[in-house]
Amino acid sequence: MYRTGPKVWSVLEPRAELVNALIEGLPTDPLIARLHVNRGVKDVDSARRYLHPSFDDLHDPFLLATMEQA
Repeated sequence: MYRTGPKVWSVLEPRAELVNALIEGLPTDPLIARLHVNRGVKDVDSARRYLHPSFDDLHDPFLLATMEQA
């Protein structure tokens, strides 16, 4: 648990090998690596795209229904 002022944050314990891979591959703080893994970012390439996105990583907006009308 982490205390920030009056709030207490409870962080789930993800798989240690995934966290360690992010810590070594980025490098990043262990807490940040744990948060990434808990949010589904489980490898170094995905973490890099998450932290430093580009337009190439975006989905095609015209795949949305009625996008042509918008």
